[in-house]
Amino acid sequence: MFFNIGRIPTRRKFSSLSVKDLLDARDAYHIHLAHLENVIGTAIGKYRLKRDELDVGKDTRKWRMARSKSGSRSTRKKDFEPRRLSNTTVREHSWPCVLVFVEKLWEPGELWKYPYQAVPRELYLPDGRVVPTCVVLAPRALDEPLPADRFNFPSAFIGGGYSCYTTAQQVERVGSLGCLVSKEGSVYALTNRHVAGETDQDVYSLVGGDRIKIGTSSKFFVTKKNFEEAYPGWPGKKVFLTMDVALVKVNDLNQWTSQVFGMGEVGTMLDMDTSTITLDLIGCPVRAFGSISGPVEGTIHGFFYRYRTQAGIDYVSDILIGPRNPELNEELLPESAKKGAFPSVATRPGDSGTIWFIDPSARQPADTDDDDMKLDRSKLARKLRPIGIQWAGQKLLGTEPEKPTHFALATFLSTTCRELDIELVTDVNTGLSEYWGKIGHFKIGFQACQLLNNPNLRQLMQANSENIGFPDADLLQGTEFTVGREDFVPLADVPDYKWVKNNAPARQKEPIQHFADIDEAGPNGEASLLDRSANTNILNAVLWQSFYDLFDGREYGPEEGVLPFRVWQIYNAMLSYIRANDARRFVAAAGIMAHYVGDASQSLHSSILHHGYGPPFRRKDPRYEEYHDSKEYKIHSVYEAVMFERHPIQLINEINAQFAAGQAVQPVAVTQAGDKEGFRAARHLLNLMLRTYNRIPPRDIIAADDPTLNQPQRAALLFNRFHTETAQCIADSSQVLAELWESAWAEANGDQNIPQGDLVLIQEGVLTQICKEQNFIPAWTIDDFVANGF
Repeated sequence: MFFNIGRIPTRRKFSSLSVKDLLDARDAYHIHLAHLENVIGTAIGKYRLKRDELDVGKDTRKWRMARSKSGSRSTRKKDFEPRRLSNTTVREHSWPCVLVFVEKLWEPGELWKYPYQAVPRELYLPDGRVVPTCVVLAPRALDEPLPADRFNFPSAFIGGGYSCYTTAQQVERVGSLGCLVSKEGSVYALTNRHVAGETDQDVYSLVGGDRIKIGTSSKFFVTKKNFEEAYPGWPGKKVFLTMDVALVKVNDLNQWTSQVFGMGEVGTMLDMDTSTITLDLIGCPVRAFGSISGPVEGTIHGFFYRYRTQAGIDYVSDILIGPRNPELNEELLPESAKKGAFPSVATRPGDSGTIWFIDPSARQPADTDDDDMKLDRSKLARKLRPIGIQWAGQKLLGTEPEKPTHFALATFLSTTCRELDIELVTDVNTGLSEYWGKIGHFKIGFQACQLLNNPNLRQLMQANSENIGFPDADLLQGTEFTVGREDFVPLADVPDYKWVKNNAPARQKEPIQHFADIDEAGPNGEASLLDRSANTNILNAVLWQSFYDLFDGREYGPEEGVLPFRVWQIYNAMLSYIRANDARRFVAAAGIMAHYVGDASQSLHSSILHHGYGPPFRRKDPRYEEYHDSKEYKIHSVYEAVMFERHPIQLINEINAQFAAGQAVQPVAVTQAGDKEGFRAARHLLNLMLRTYNRIPPRDIIAADDPTLNQPQRAALLFNRFHTETAQCIADSSQVLAELWESAWAEANGDQNIPQGDLVLIQEGVLTQICKEQNFIPAWTIDDFVANGF
């Protein structure tokens, strides 16, 4: 005789589960899950839906049916698509669950043999609570090495998102600066402990092509915290929260801004604790700027990711950030997706330390009532609310091994501030655009596209004008600038951002392409290249090489800069691309040329006084290296970058006034009998250098400066003295650039060689790959130019 005793009733209303419920369930089943061969980690979050499950809605019965069908043996034998971070998303009605990440999925036949290796579909607690699991296939990929090409930040104002470097045991550690904080009356930069290193280590950044000391690692750091102490009342025995944060004491606060590069001003921090951490944040869009990857975008996929167990101790990360999957969330499409480049959490080694912000642009309407999420038009940059600091990233294989899914591990910023007893600093040198230090080159490149006369060339270049530079509206607000997305940098600043510190053979000599010290007299009183400039034949690589050779063996002398020859080289490349019917490489070369023509419109790029008077030694002499840290040395960046950053509206308006009164663009005279091809284009560039030098003599810039002041005050002095002449130089540079483009198009017969169908917008990824090619206008020395017949 059998008695139907019945089952003990259980709570199956999954939507009512809390964060504590999920943690209780995971804690109870952790030992079991950790011993499954294919499990690599767990987190708490929401059930992830595939495309064919998005319409299930809130009907619990339909949920169970869909879930049962997706795991059935018959389905698994056919075309079963496993859940991955890259092919799933969450909806508002997604169940709270425990996410279980596995390296492989067992085949049905294998599970019949080894049933104890199956991940439970539901976790049952003694008090009747039931918590569902969501199995996510996430095989780990090999770690990536540090990339050879790193961001070189063009501005002397240092802020969050900039790179930071330390050296220990002859190994360089690379990371990102997070933000500015204060403690005990001093201001520090926040980054990761594994980047900052031991106490009192020198910390460096890459600014303007130079590796400069920005601070010293302090004694204040936290590597880990007992979970139950960090979150009282939540379960977590033998669990440590990984934090990996440290403070770097800054050398000179006048050199810093509390803004985060690419993000804007730092708004009110989200205060996260046991009373405010909710599952409503799962699926929330976030964004950051890493010093290696540039802008990265993602969503919060889970909390308290258990990524490692060692000697009976578990280690967790507060936040698991993964891809947005815009194809599954059309309502979350960011601005970048409108240009055809879906964003991803493509975070790479070297991004550790970056701050993640809530992204209102992907979720909030433009007229949101939250003042911290509005674009602060009066200060040129929006305010975003920070939520966490990244300390690591992982790469998981997807359906296509060559396109892995990246995700980031981060610690709540509020927890970091509590444990280090620090406060955010948000008011140091603000009022900059989101991407400071970019206005000059991008203005020149974009403006030249608007000056062209040839209708076909104008159609091609205007279609790609935002691949080269940016219109005034973006330069003044910073909201659309996308340097670094999917490796893309607008062409007018690729040489500064991507090539200056690239270790590839074709880029190692990049720094000398940007200048030519033409005002230095010979060691025995020989006339300088500037004094010889009236001679038409001055542009001869053999003559320049002979002049530089006069200084062999001497402690001082001009650096062997090749700026006019670099423009000549690019001009000839443009000719060859047009003749080869290659519109894409022509646009890439023309956009790159914008940078060097812009350098020619800055007189400090043509002078031995490029960084002030300085000691009488060559730039790489250790005695000159000591001069790098002086305030006098910074005259170059104060004039070229900070002045634009502090007075963008006035300078752009004045530049535009110059264009209104400018002359019509005419092609440079094409090669004449007896000339080398491209010679007249180089002569045109040298004439621009001479006009700039005479319009704003370098000695006048140095004389007008006061190094005892801070950088904004110095920039104000230079602006008051030179704003009109500077606007004239920028306008002159844009005009020259347009004339060089027109000349190359005419000389190589672009109207005939470039088909009408190619006069269109070129995808950013295509231009990025071209700029990575080793044979694409490589950086040459003066000896290389001699060898190539210039």
